[in-house]
Amino acid sequence: MAIEIDGRKESGLTTSSDAEGAAILSLPIFSLALRHSLFGSLGQFATGTFDQALPLRRFSLDEV
Repeated sequence: MAIEIDGRKESGLTTSSDAEGAAILSLPIFSLALRHSLFGSLGQFATGTFDQALPLRRFSLDEV
């Protein structure tokens, strides 16, 4: 949770509203991958995140 909150604060302070919107859309994918790479093994990343990451990527691409 801290990763997402910190990222939003930074994007809010340093970017325009358009860039901020794009950054917020990309945050769930980035923080999910980061969390799994930091706290999970490569095997957990491959098996646990693959199913979760696909809908998030699809959603972000549809929104853009």
